[in-house]
Order: sequence, then structure tokens, then C-alpha cells
Amino acid sequence: VAEVVFHMAAPDSSINSHQPQYSVNVPGTQNVIDACVDTGVKRLIYTSSPSVVFDGVHGIFSAAES
Repeated sequence: VAEVVFHMAAPDSSINSHQPQYSVNVPGTQNVIDACVDTGVKRLIYTSSPSVVFDGVHGIFSAAES
């Protein structure tokens, strides 16, 4: 059993539509979490992108990381 899983997968971003990112990222991340729980992985490290907190136009959105 792995002790750590790094989740870094995501589709390319699209300015025109956020639906493809949502429909891949949300269930895909849930699948990774479920697999970690099912197999007893102790730690999941999830990476994201700057676009989660910064859109390139406005200031950095408020965010908390834990």
C-alpha cells in the first residue's frame, strides 16, 4: 500500500467554458480520494493551479490552505 498519493491531473484550462474542468476535476478528484480511502493510503497531496485564486485580472482571491 502506498503511503502517499500525489494528485496532479487536470484537463487543460479553457477560458470559454468552465464545465469541462468541473466535469473532469470534481468526479476525478473524488475517485482519487475514494481510491486512497479504499486502499488505506495515509496521505493525499493535491496540487492545483494559480487560476484557483488568481484570474490574471483581479487581485488574489481569499483562500485558506490546509
